[in-house]
Amino acid sequence: MDPDEAIVFMFCEELLNTRRVTDATFQTAKERFGERGIVDLIGVMGYYQLVSMLLNVDRYPLPEGAQNELNSPR
Repeated sequence: MDPDEAIVFMFCEELLNTRRVTDATFQTAKERFGERGIVDLIGVMGYYQLVSMLLNVDRYPLPEGAQNELNSPR
């Protein structure tokens, strides 16, 4: 990953898994993307989750040959 991707991944992974971000993670994202960028990132995360929930409830079919990651053994 390039450095920008790593910052976004770290921020999103931490927020999704702990429902919070540490001060250090927030500061790193803020220094790179600004407060507006953080708000945009959270908005994109929320929108993606909304779309995912809608598709799951609607049981929208996966493309031919695609595996359902939610049912795959880990």
